[in-house]
Amino acid sequence: MEIIKELDKIKSIFEESYHHHPIFMYYNKKQYPVKVISILEEGIIIKTIPRDDPDKRILTVIDKHRLYVFTFEFKGAKGQYEVLNPYALEIVPSFNLHNKKNPERLYITNIVNQSDIIKTLVYNSDISDKFLKEFAEKIKDKIPHLEMFIHERIDVRLKLLQEYDKIIFIPDKSNPESVSENYIPYSIYFQQVKFSKGIDKLISEITVPLKFRNVFTYGYISAQSNLPMDNYHLEFVQNLANNWKKAIFSEHILHESQEGNVIVDLNSKEFSFYHSNFSNFGKIFTIGGILIFELCSSPENKLICKAIVKSIQPSEKQFKLGCEFIFSDEENEKSTIDFLKSHVPHLEIIEKDILFP
Repeated sequence: MEIIKELDKIKSIFEESYHHHPIFMYYNKKQYPVKVISILEEGIIIKTIPRDDPDKRILTVIDKHRLYVFTFEFKGAKGQYEVLNPYALEIVPSFNLHNKKNPERLYITNIVNQSDIIKTLVYNSDISDKFLKEFAEKIKDKIPHLEMFIHERIDVRLKLLQEYDKIIFIPDKSNPESVSENYIPYSIYFQQVKFSKGIDKLISEITVPLKFRNVFTYGYISAQSNLPMDNYHLEFVQNLANNWKKAIFSEHILHESQEGNVIVDLNSKEFSFYHSNFSNFGKIFTIGGILIFELCSSPENKLICKAIVKSIQPSEKQFKLGCEFIFSDEENEKSTIDFLKSHVPHLEIIEKDILFP
């Protein structure tokens, strides 16, 4: 950590920072956006929340490499306008940035829009099919028939995979008892697929979900045979699905924001953050859109989460987005809140209206 006391140097760094990054005032354990009106010899004039105390003002700026903590002496105010003079500056390198367990240090990154995942994969179906064909060719002597389903429309198999969060594994249809309790029950499976074309000619089936970051099932790969299949075949199909996912997403076809966006308001139900405008902003952030992202206290300590965008408000340089967490079940809700509380000890718990899909 570097501490600067030279007033002219502090003012110069502050002037350079506010042109490129949003500035926040830390007050009452929360951060509030600050608008810089002008920088004069007699002081820096800002517009922020009304305060009636003469305490020093703490303003923060974050870029990709450092956290800047500016301390200003309060000189006077009129309404929301304040005059401040520089007092001190602390510069914290990025590797220390998220080690402090303060509520304003949690951030989100690697953000994608859930519906955009399917749209992008459908649009790039030629790449998807090419990879599937390459992998299928290697195991055609073991599994002769493979198909992949990715579509904005949900079919009966995808509905089963999403509802039960289990694999379809029917080793031998002539022996329904061969279906383990670890997989979707045969009676439920048969009730849903009995009218499917060609189903009466097949003896066995393995259908594994295609999941994004293990929180969103967007499709499946299905192996079907006129001979029984066993765990040996199941392992082949699972490996094929994993290899396909690695190959397709290594093409960087998704619209994704990799910015580190500090959370500025947070409780157990909702949060907000600022994000800069960029070419794919409208493809990722839409009112009512579902986001999949990493919630982080550091690059190593993170959790995959989902949230729905409730509001998008333009500010002077960025957009402020208000979001509400989506939990897949009570266990997911508990693990997320436990993660938040471990970094925000005084987290406000909102008991009602928790969103489940």
